[in-house]
Amino acid sequence: MTIQDSINDGTEAARLVPDVLKDRPGQLTPGLCLQGGVAATKIKVVRIQGTAKESTSKTQHCELLEYHEPELNNLETWRTNHKTGLWVQIQGLADLKKIDVALTKLGINNELIPFLTSTPQPSQIKLYGSSVLIVLHQLSVTTQNRTRLESSQIVLLLNEGILVSVEEGSEEAICQSILDLIRKNASQKDFAQLDNIMYYIVDEILDSYPPIFQQLSDYLDELEEHALRSQSPKILSQLSIIRSNLRKCRQQLIALQTDLIPLFHASHDLITPVASRGFRDVEKLVVRLLEFESSARQQISTVNETYMASASHQMNQIMKILAIVSTIFTPLTFIAGVYGMNFAHMPELEHRNGYQLSLLSMAALAISMVLLLWHRGWISMPRLSRR
Repeated sequence: MTIQDSINDGTEAARLVPDVLKDRPGQLTPGLCLQGGVAATKIKVVRIQGTAKESTSKTQHCELLEYHEPELNNLETWRTNHKTGLWVQIQGLADLKKIDVALTKLGINNELIPFLTSTPQPSQIKLYGSSVLIVLHQLSVTTQNRTRLESSQIVLLLNEGILVSVEEGSEEAICQSILDLIRKNASQKDFAQLDNIMYYIVDEILDSYPPIFQQLSDYLDELEEHALRSQSPKILSQLSIIRSNLRKCRQQLIALQTDLIPLFHASHDLITPVASRGFRDVEKLVVRLLEFESSARQQISTVNETYMASASHQMNQIMKILAIVSTIFTPLTFIAGVYGMNFAHMPELEHRNGYQLSLLSMAALAISMVLLLWHRGWISMPRLSRR
């Protein structure tokens, strides 16, 4: 199977089709509405090189050199410097030609380039020869609509001495937090390894899932309280959307869980033992996230059962009222039907006070029925006390 076939191999259910960047309305998320919904392309290069320079407090084992929008010809020069590790950050997919040129200068295999620029792709971790490819989705819930799940695809490619990260959006929060982490731990040499940086990015992305599950759980609590007060069909619609969002999260996590196992079991030259232990921790995190997702799905079932029970109770109350009214008026209807018959000899019809007596008997019968139903607990009459 070719690499392009692998891209198209993900099932339609595993793709976040409604959340593709170019399909999102521009007003939803700042930074994602540029150039018709596709974020502008920005390239940033971080050169990581070892140094024996002594600082005032501790030895610095790595030095970070950042270049914003560098000359693309410099990429080829830096790539040939084996003493320097390159972390190439690409944000935005508006200028695919620029991205292709940059990846070519970095010596990336032409068959791998579609993996870095195609959207959307299912989450996956693949080993292609001497390269490690990871496709993830940064998920978020919009503030305007707590049931709308948005995704921004992030692709990581690890080659010898080169780490390429391609982000569908233009936000730099993840990469910037990783850079701050490396600077903070510059004295620890392992922090500067490219495979460790790849692990940090994966861990940072997956750390965004628990808040999403928590937000959905809080919203489900609100829906459950609303279901007890009202039986609006909108509740079922919201539950269906949340269930669909959880299904998307689960599909991404299961794909990662399946692909993570061969990653740290394979003796890959680019994955050091330190990074391998990190990816084992990622697998444990994925297992915990799947447990959170399972708990949220159970909560959806609970809310659905609460809604159905509340709706059933309301329907029973309506049927109870109709039954009470029918029970009271059935004997009255019988009396009216008897005296409404057109027989020639009906003594009561000739009685002087027959009309008044029939009304009084109907009223007495109705009151008797009400008292009987109240005595048996069918009707609540708090002002009356049983003796």
